[in-house]
Amino acid sequence: MKKRKIMMMFIIFISIFILMGCNSKKDSSKGANRKLRGKINIAVDKQRINYINTYVNEFNKMYPNVKIDVKEDNNIYKPQDDISKESMDMIVVKNEYTQYFLNNFTKNFLDISDNISPYKGNFSKGELGNVSFNNKIYGIPLDRSPYVMIYRKDIFDKCKINIDDIRTWDDYIDAGKIINKTLKGNYKFLWEEDKSYLYKILLSQLGENYTDKNGDWTMDSHNSTKALEMIKKIRDENFILGKNSNATLLEEIKKGKLAATICSINDINLIMSKLPEMKDKLLVGKIPGFELGGNRDVSMNGYNMLVLNNGKNKETVSAFLQFMLKDEKLQLELFLNKGVFPANLNIYKAEEFNKNVEYFNDKIWLLASNIQKQAPDIIYPVNFPEIEKVIKKSFH
Repeated sequence: MKKRKIMMMFIIFISIFILMGCNSKKDSSKGANRKLRGKINIAVDKQRINYINTYVNEFNKMYPNVKIDVKEDNNIYKPQDDISKESMDMIVVKNEYTQYFLNNFTKNFLDISDNISPYKGNFSKGELGNVSFNNKIYGIPLDRSPYVMIYRKDIFDKCKINIDDIRTWDDYIDAGKIINKTLKGNYKFLWEEDKSYLYKILLSQLGENYTDKNGDWTMDSHNSTKALEMIKKIRDENFILGKNSNATLLEEIKKGKLAATICSINDINLIMSKLPEMKDKLLVGKIPGFELGGNRDVSMNGYNMLVLNNGKNKETVSAFLQFMLKDEKLQLELFLNKGVFPANLNIYKAEEFNKNVEYFNDKIWLLASNIQKQAPDIIYPVNFPEIEKVIKKSFH
């Protein structure tokens, strides 16, 4: 009897041990889907390769048997006859060039309207418009770049100028005159990456879609003329610091002669990480309007992911798309850690966007999200690459 009791206890112990082992094994592979297999090839330029690799690494934790090859391709924007020759499943392209690809290579792209349908409410009409062609959606908006003004707090405080009083471009010019007169200096109030930089920002501010209803573009349109006249007013005051050397925006801020400028929210992230000594010395605000009550919200650039119709691994590609659209926690982390501002409007509801940013002692992410939501929708034309060449040539 005693032997039988000991035997029963031993069997129970072994059973519990086996069950614990099984549960432990199950926990170690929690969330992993080993059934999905295949390979995905993605082409992306150097500006977004680390961003895409982060998505790939996280995706592979869930789908370890899917191989994703991310290729850096900085020639993607050069004229070409066939974008399918590299057997790519996806390409990541600049927002302003997306319509060019969709118009010229429509047959090469896959309609993913069904994939994105549950998430359409997360994007503005303009964002979806840039990844659509002939009422079909061929890609997903990834990130965007709202634009703000930064001001040297110490310089403006010395001259008793409140940036909240700078509501128009004329106010901005007057403030610059006061500063240079009061401090007997030659401060600059705009930094431009190239000669067309300010022009494109002002056109976006005016809601210019670059072409008329006939698809034509000229530099003598009403909005174009308005932008050019304002640039001339600012340039006549010698307020613009052009990029005449290899000096970056960060280096110009550090030198101390740039009292204010337009910059993207991605630049703001770089300033915080690379210029710790400027903490509490900078203020952030909206871009001035052309007139009182005029638009002060501008968002440009960014990237989209387009899906190619090569007939291979459609199930695997669909899973990766769903992952990118659905994982909003990762989208938020990519913004907070890598400074890539999400196109997904739903992310702006996160509490992080309503927090005070210590570097500026201000809720600048809330400001940026409001700018992104309110900025005019700019749908870039199919011939934007040619238009951009003309614009740059006109300013040199």
